[in-house]
Amino acid sequence: MDEHRDLYEGEKPVPLNQTSDIPIITENHYAGFGIRLVAYLIDGFILSVAFSILSLFIHNTPSKGFTEVIYNPGNFLDFILVLIYFVYFESGPKQATPGKMVLNLKVVKQDGSPMTKKDAVIRYVGKIFSAIIFLIGYIMVIFDDKKRALHDRLANTYVIKI
Repeated sequence: MDEHRDLYEGEKPVPLNQTSDIPIITENHYAGFGIRLVAYLIDGFILSVAFSILSLFIHNTPSKGFTEVIYNPGNFLDFILVLIYFVYFESGPKQATPGKMVLNLKVVKQDGSPMTKKDAVIRYVGKIFSAIIFLIGYIMVIFDDKKRALHDRLANTYVIKI
């Protein structure tokens, strides 16, 4: 591998390890609270539209709101569909949900490698815990030096800018 190959994050290069295509993550590459919130809102909008369409066909009822879709795992089908959404996209080739893709973010393991499906499931279940404790798990991003939420810590992941 060429040690000078770079992945680009706007104007800042993200250098690659000399032995693989795994990026070397520095503190400049961690995604902060604001940009992660916007990505999550985009994902919530996409999920709300999807659930609105599904609700019309399955239940013949009005659409569900954003918070009900994201934070209410009371309906098992909703929980499974949202779980599939996050696991599919975050453990997929882009390592990002559509909301993260729009903002040039991706989720990686601590060593910079991609998440497995198991890691993505742990991360998603961790998001429920992050929300249940009065969103403190999400707010941790603001105070963490590597901008990790509770669910990032549980799954040993980071959200980085690419």
